[in-house]
Amino acid sequence: MIKKSFHYLLVIALFLTTTVSNAAGGGEMAYRCRDASGQMRFGSSMPPECVGMDTEVLSARGNVMRVIDGTKTMAEKASRKSAEDAEQKAKSDAEMRDRMLIDTYLSISDIERLRDQRVDLVQGQLMIDQQTLTALLAREKTSLDQVQRFRPYNSAADARGIPDSLVVDMVGLANNLRITEERIASKKAELQELQNKFTADVTRFKELKGLK
Repeated sequence: MIKKSFHYLLVIALFLTTTVSNAAGGGEMAYRCRDASGQMRFGSSMPPECVGMDTEVLSARGNVMRVIDGTKTMAEKASRKSAEDAEQKAKSDAEMRDRMLIDTYLSISDIERLRDQRVDLVQGQLMIDQQTLTALLAREKTSLDQVQRFRPYNSAADARGIPDSLVVDMVGLANNLRITEERIASKKAELQELQNKFTADVTRFKELKGLK
């Protein structure tokens, strides 16, 4: 094992000596990396095993001039940059929000007044949608009762098939029900978001003003 390690080190030393000598005479550079298996690789040009790995570019004296980032390092740097950008944006957004709170409101009552106005508006829209839903459900029940008179729900010999106009009406009714239910769910979520936002605004306004 000792002889093998010594031989390996001797090969590296001879390679570097040769590479440095060539670089001094022809201005060439050397490349060094540790491949995927952990083995050190050298070359006067980029060794194939170094592609995608962190690779050092050596000067004629064997000094590291620069490092070519490998795939993993580039991904890590990109991830760190993304996290730093997100953190900086969050900080800037928080600072802007603080300035808006101070510039917009004179008291907590101002915040609560605007909150009540916004909530009342959304609740009014929600009430209209809920009334629309009730009417649509009543129409759906009527349509379902009508369908029972036709085949295949009516087994009477003289029963006719469901009229096309009724089918079209039920399809449109089903679409309107879906749209209205989605709108109601959206309005309910909007109400919750408003409550959360204004609660946070009141809490932060107190902190900025030193209120309890």
